[in-house]
Amino acid sequence: MPELPHDMNLDVAIQELVDRSYEVGVSPNSRKEIEFDLSIERTTWFGYDVILVDPTLYDGVAGVRDNEKPQSKLRWKVVDVESEHQEPGATAEKFVDHNVHDINGINYRVYQLPNLLKNSDIVIRMMMKLHAPTISLDSDKIPVKSVYLAKLGLLAIGYENEADNRADASWQRFYAESGLAQKRSDGNKQRYVKIDHGMRRKPTNFM
Repeated sequence: MPELPHDMNLDVAIQELVDRSYEVGVSPNSRKEIEFDLSIERTTWFGYDVILVDPTLYDGVAGVRDNEKPQSKLRWKVVDVESEHQEPGATAEKFVDHNVHDINGINYRVYQLPNLLKNSDIVIRMMMKLHAPTISLDSDKIPVKSVYLAKLGLLAIGYENEADNRADASWQRFYAESGLAQKRSDGNKQRYVKIDHGMRRKPTNFM
């Protein structure tokens, strides 16, 4: 594996790695599924049927499914409100993320319901994105499944910082390997990588 750039700020790069891993859901415990009872949670906001999410607890919604057992029958994608501006009507059967708004003095992240659920009182299950932890101390644990994956991610960040066209391919490799690692993990064990003080201060060839 190639070396990292020696002028890279490794502390900043590690935080970037953690942030991205949480955003796409490849870090352990970066997602949490919770139930929403639409008969209770549904409300209206500027004429939209919506549900409100506390942005201090969650960093967004990755996906939504019904609460059927043993397997769900329906699922819905979550798209940004900009999608509706680009193609009006295209979001009719999706949850639309209107981002964070002040509602009666409290900030909420607003999710518009798809047409199918506007008059529904079913229970849905939402896969919530959790906020990435801040890595500030040398003793902090880095929530990546293996040292190898951490090296792949940091290498991709190094390429990005240098505007190297290998960055995209490196990220794709990181995400692909993360998916494989997830499938190979046994049970719900938490796996962490701890980068020691010396390596954080002196980037070297990882492999």
